[in-house]
Amino acid sequence: RDEATALSRLAELGVPSSAARAADDAPRLLDEVEYQAHLTLVRLYFLQSRDVDKAAAAAEEALVRWECDQALLTVLAACRSARGRHADAEAVLDRLLAAWPRHWPSLGHRGSVRHAQGKREGAAEDYGRAVELWPHDPELWARLAKVEAELGRRDLAIEHYVKAVEGNPRDVRTWGYLGSLYGKRGDYAKAAEAFTRAIDLDPKEPGYWMGRANAYLQTHRLEESEADLDVLVELDPSSPAPWQMRGIVRGERGNREGAIADYAEAEGRDAKDPDLPLAQARLLSALGRAGEAREAAQRALDRAPEGWNGAEEARAILDGHPHPR
Repeated sequence: RDEATALSRLAELGVPSSAARAADDAPRLLDEVEYQAHLTLVRLYFLQSRDVDKAAAAAEEALVRWECDQALLTVLAACRSARGRHADAEAVLDRLLAAWPRHWPSLGHRGSVRHAQGKREGAAEDYGRAVELWPHDPELWARLAKVEAELGRRDLAIEHYVKAVEGNPRDVRTWGYLGSLYGKRGDYAKAAEAFTRAIDLDPKEPGYWMGRANAYLQTHRLEESEADLDVLVELDPSSPAPWQMRGIVRGERGNREGAIADYAEAEGRDAKDPDLPLAQARLLSALGRAGEAREAAQRALDRAPEGWNGAEEARAILDGHPHPR
């Protein structure tokens, strides 16, 4: 555009003539003003009205002219993600990262859309590159850890979750994930510590109490495990799992009557699991209550699937010859 045309258009856009004439290059100023106008429109649609379709259309229109603009591409990718069009979002981010390969927010975003498409290795690569460029974002570390865990790389996942909670020690979900991974690795002391942090932040989440109770059980801290399970059966009374675990703990502590009661509670909430009546049959037999033991053993066999590994023990109790324990 020539100088006169640019000055005329700037006046139409409300730029004072004195400012326009003071510019060294009116066409360049016009281009900048028009760009900012387009970008403002895109952001208004996206951030204020949350009309992602209009935002995407405005961004695409602007990209015809400013074809590799970082801000416009970022918004367009966000619009595609918001509509669940993850492959399209990935294509936009590929375009952006080809021009700005070190733009860590876009690497993190591409990691998310790749993860959403099941491309775990690609997601891990993007998240890994993002945290290498910007190691100060705990959410990126948590996302990387989640992908690593899904890929079966447990130790790496733990390492990355530790980085995440170092950056955001109030991230309750990450403490929970960390506790679960420590438990799967057999590091029950650290699992208990992580679940304790999670419980401190969210004491109403049953999964954290269950995780810590199991960690205590595995390390033979039976009194602490039972105390957690006492809380849990009040917090989540409809689930059979805490009743069953408390039955195990009470049995380990020699409280057979309490264990039988807990297994019965669990059975009342899960009519399909044959291990629950078998556990009762085993304890009833040990207490010399043979008739009740046989009834429980029969219930176990009645619901047992083919190939159930408790069938032999249940039949032995029915025959009056329980397996020694």
